Amino acid sequence: EIIKIIRNSEDVQIARKILIDKYEFTQEQVNAILELKLQSLTKLEREKILNEYRELEKEISYYQTLLTREDEILNLIKKELQEIKTKYSDKRRTLISKEESEISFDIEDLIQKEETVILITRSGYVKRMSLKSFKSQNRNTKGKTSVKTYEDDMPYEITVCNTHSQLFFITNRARIFWLKAYKIPEMSLTSRGKSITQFFELNQDEKIISILENKNANYIVIITKNGKIKRVSLSEILKGRMGSQIMKLKEDDEVVKCILTLGEEDILIAKEDGKVVRINQSEIPIQSRKGSGVQGVRGKDVISGCIILPSSKVITITQYGYGKKVKEEEIPVLRRGAKGIYIIKAKEKIGNLIEVIDSIQENEDLLITTRRGISLRIDISKLPELSRNAIGVKLIDLQDDDFVSAVSIVR
Repeated sequence: EIIKIIRNSEDVQIARKILIDKYEFTQEQVNAILELKLQSLTKLEREKILNEYRELEKEISYYQTLLTREDEILNLIKKELQEIKTKYSDKRRTLISKEESEISFDIEDLIQKEETVILITRSGYVKRMSLKSFKSQNRNTKGKTSVKTYEDDMPYEITVCNTHSQLFFITNRARIFWLKAYKIPEMSLTSRGKSITQFFELNQDEKIISILENKNANYIVIITKNGKIKRVSLSEILKGRMGSQIMKLKEDDEVVKCILTLGEEDILIAKEDGKVVRINQSEIPIQSRKGSGVQGVRGKDVISGCIILPSSKVITITQYGYGKKVKEEEIPVLRRGAKGIYIIKAKEKIGNLIEVIDSIQENEDLLITTRRGISLRIDISKLPELSRNAIGVKLIDLQDDDFVSAVSIVR
């Protein structure tokens, strides 16, 4: 009769309504009937469904009984655990001890050791980025955005270090701070960063000008805008408090560069016009934190400095992105306080000299950052070795209103 109703109905909806009204089936029961194929209504198929029904009734009865008997539940759990043990067991890899011991835990253990980039802007924003974000590119290409800048701001200092490195931050007023690299938050390339005042208490018009990675050095050499130079023992500096003064400065002078040394390297002092003075480090007296230094180069507008080792090379970078490598043999050692010699002549086309960097290995990269927050990483081996008289080659393709503002080396 049900089959007859289904066949005589104009559509499924009518068949469903008749079956519910006549036999008081539920919606689910009617849907199950309508989904049945005719072959399922044969005697053999009916027997199969009945057997399945009886099996389900037995399982329901078993589980209902099981839920009322706690001992049966525990026996079942025990049996299943034994089966898991037989199938998956192996020898214990940890040691269970009755002795109590204090667990030593350091957050640094959770920080992955990797090369990272620290960038500080002139307005005092700082951030950390993974070095993997800066892929090596060809010379004289445009680079990629590494920091979001505003009209009154630009990248000022950049350095490459390890996330676990102890870093020294020195200000233009000759104060020193220290901080582990990983404590500076890692941020995206396009973010502006965090205010440096969240980490250090800086005075008005005070800014970070050097970030140094402590690698078992013995001294810090300090170079000022007016050509003063000073050498301080690192152990002497670490005796002082965070934010203490490490050099006595005149009102019209400020620190422009700090260098970590072992004490045996020569020191190169560079001026904005392209003149440099190479002096032996033994000519720089070791002074206390209160010392005011000695005259390293005659004149003002000193912008940077670096160490020089035997057989090393000096890289020069100018304001408009020109650079070159100069063999250290071409740079004679002069007496402290000399006027200096040209390593490159500042011209309208290439701009002023803004940085000198020592290159001591073959597999090194240069990381250049511009006022507009564009960064370019290039292989130093691609830079030509030129004489002191050459202007160099173009390292980065700059927009008309852009210029190089910070440079670091990737060793």
